[in-house]
Amino acid sequence: EPNPAAVSWLRETISLNGYADRTVIIPKALSDIDGEALLFCPDGEPKNALLVPVRNHPGGTTIEVCTTSLDSIAENCGKVDLIKIDAEGAEVAIVRGMQKLIRRDRPRIVLEFNAARYPDPEAFLDSLTDIYASARELTLDGRLQALDRASVTDKTTLLDRILFFE
Repeated sequence: EPNPAAVSWLRETISLNGYADRTVIIPKALSDIDGEALLFCPDGEPKNALLVPVRNHPGGTTIEVCTTSLDSIAENCGKVDLIKIDAEGAEVAIVRGMQKLIRRDRPRIVLEFNAARYPDPEAFLDSLTDIYASARELTLDGRLQALDRASVTDKTTLLDRILFFE
């Protein structure tokens, strides 16, 4: 979690729920590189923070944060079975930064997918379906259904979809 305010709330929530002894919080933004980036935190919506290319954005605060890749984080971890990614458009870079992990463990991936956030949603979806034999969509009522590729990659719907790769 890269947002310092959210890190504070996350620490408190983890502690209150009794998970502090088995949770590690890494206060960095996931990307495909270890480095630095700008994080825009909208006023009143800290959960919707996103990496931006420039500092000047109205309606919130932009701060410099450290970035890291899942490959860097996972290199000293045991087997990873599941990864959930909901990163307001940074999903492409995050997946690029976890290729060693995918080859090593083939974790299942739960991914928020919004075609409007990606320059080439079809290519991004292809990058995952080329690796994973099964790609389905998680519906609002909790069912996994067949992936409707045309609907999922339609940039005009502006919908967040939850995709499941295994």
